[in-house]
Amino acid sequence: MINYDLIVDTALLPIPNPTAKVILLALCNYCNAEGTCYPSQQRLASDTLLNLRTVIRAIHWLEENGLIRVTRQHNKPNFYAMTSMEEDVTNENIRENPARHDNMSPEGVSNITQLP
Repeated sequence: MINYDLIVDTALLPIPNPTAKVILLALCNYCNAEGTCYPSQQRLASDTLLNLRTVIRAIHWLEENGLIRVTRQHNKPNFYAMTSMEEDVTNENIRENPARHDNMSPEGVSNITQLP
């Protein structure tokens, strides 16, 4: 059963890394009532239409910023736990300036005309 409260709470989190947020929302789709799940990284890549390497980087970012706990299992999908289900996630847990891996940095959008 999909935990809609978890999805809504996650969607409202101020996560500055948009790719990581998409992966976190995809993980929420698989979570049980305790906020745990175990989709494969390939499944997450397929669900989000992202490259597998991008998914792996986003999972590492989420783990480093305390939004998920990952238990790695040999020859099995990783086990993910949403930390928001365990404790309140505060803005201090999230880095202010994450590394950007897209073309939306100020330098990448300098050629876009500013609207008045």
